[in-house]
Amino acid sequence: MSLELKGPKGAAIAVLLIAGAIAAVFSVEKGIKMTTPDTVPPLTAAQKASINASRSKLQAKLSGNQAEMLKAGKISFAQNCSSCHGDQGQGVTAPDLQQIGTDTFSIAERIENGAGNRMPAFGNTLSIDQIAATAVYAKSLQKVKQ
Repeated sequence: MSLELKGPKGAAIAVLLIAGAIAAVFSVEKGIKMTTPDTVPPLTAAQKASINASRSKLQAKLSGNQAEMLKAGKISFAQNCSSCHGDQGQGVTAPDLQQIGTDTFSIAERIENGAGNRMPAFGNTLSIDQIAATAVYAKSLQKVKQ
């Protein structure tokens, strides 16, 4: 079967087909609750306290023995990061860490929470000690001044 869409009648048919396709999409989505930024509930006091406690704990870990953290971080980096960031942080399929002038705490947060669909979160995979050590090691790979 062939459908020719020439002339004014063809254009009208094409418009109707497109409108039908759009209507079908909206009817499929009907009943699915869409969340917009205006409808996202604010964080509760307990959630804010939990986030602040986690940040404080991470900050305390980052101020630990740097030599030990570098050693442990190198191992963790090799196991969890080098396949995307390269063995020296030079970037393979992920950004070149040597050229990113980011502070250690921000690196640790990115390791823990991920970066959208670009980098997975390791907060449920690595301990807070491993996250801190990996961040210290990743920071040591940077060649740019912050």
